[in-house]
Amino acid sequence: MNTTPSSYSPYGTSQPSPPGSFYPPMVNGYGAPPVSPADPSCPMAVLGCRPLNGSGYRALSGAVRRSLLPLVLTALPLMALLTILAMVAAWERGAVIDLWISLGTGLLGIILFCAALIVRQRGNHWALEKNVCRYDRQSQDPILGGSRLSELYGDRAVMLSAREQVTIFYRDAALLLETNELMLLADRENRWMIWMAEDLTPFDADTLRRLLYASVPDRFRRIKGRLLPRLSGPLPLPVFRGSEPVEQAVDLTGRILKRPLFGAAMRRRLLTSLPLLFPVAAASVSYAGFTPSYPLDIAIAFLLWTALLLLAGGIFTAISNRRFVRGTEPVRIAFTGTGIAVNWHGATLFTPWEETRPRFRKDMVQLESDFGTLTIPLRAAQDSGAFCELIRRHTNEDRTKP
Repeated sequence: MNTTPSSYSPYGTSQPSPPGSFYPPMVNGYGAPPVSPADPSCPMAVLGCRPLNGSGYRALSGAVRRSLLPLVLTALPLMALLTILAMVAAWERGAVIDLWISLGTGLLGIILFCAALIVRQRGNHWALEKNVCRYDRQSQDPILGGSRLSELYGDRAVMLSAREQVTIFYRDAALLLETNELMLLADRENRWMIWMAEDLTPFDADTLRRLLYASVPDRFRRIKGRLLPRLSGPLPLPVFRGSEPVEQAVDLTGRILKRPLFGAAMRRRLLTSLPLLFPVAAASVSYAGFTPSYPLDIAIAFLLWTALLLLAGGIFTAISNRRFVRGTEPVRIAFTGTGIAVNWHGATLFTPWEETRPRFRKDMVQLESDFGTLTIPLRAAQDSGAFCELIRRHTNEDRTKP
């Protein structure tokens, strides 16, 4: 039996005010490595931040985007080499027709590869513009907008807002990125927090850099520039007061969060990889085929290589997303009048109803958003009928659906 709390707060039942700021002493104009306070609950620095907007997300995307030039410089010569090998094998067999078939297969793969790159670039551009609009909208939204509070401890960093909380322990860090525009900290669980240069003073930037660089190993650092702070005075520290009434709450354990096996990014990679298999298939059956027909051998080899590629991609995606299906992490889900708050695996994430797409099944409800698909068994709710009615009311879902 679940007990529905009277209100929701990312802090839990208590809502403390931000502690006072503390900064390590400066030495020689830059600063010595910080020393953690004796009390681990005392932050070493507290910074005010503004919500990430569209321009900030565009700068973040540009900083983490990888160039396709190495892929092009590797794939095209490799495809040409495989095509030549297949043609040489056909010439040695004295099969002129097979030689032209090998040339045509290689050219087809190269043409499709270039077309796939264009489609991939357009898809990336469309996704970028979509997220830019999304962050612009969220930064001005009264629900998700508003100031943030960043607390830096000796072993972790915490980013707080009125409705969300993200905690990253330095021992779990997977990336520390510094550019002229931002500082990004991310961990292996796909959590991340960002500090924009436009929200920092020179003193704040040096303090942030010293704390993070002293805590994150060198192998996880990527430096593309030095953070250039733009504020002359620090932003005020926000105080989060009040709470939002909770209409229903659900406590769950088990595999409730499902990530797509092949997400949009993986599908674009597969789209780029498939044309590479044409010259691979032609070269692999040049000397030993499955049938007397060379074109049929190419088709069979292409299907086998495609199946192997899909299997490898599925295994890689499943391993990468294993953190989203852990059965030992308890999940607390609070449904409010403005959205859904999920407290799970060290973070509190909030999704407005406008960005939630429900799917009603016989014994469960699937809530789809940009984060993934959240599956909630109806038996977890105190009243399954009232629970479904709440979701339909807030998402304007057709009441005639099962």
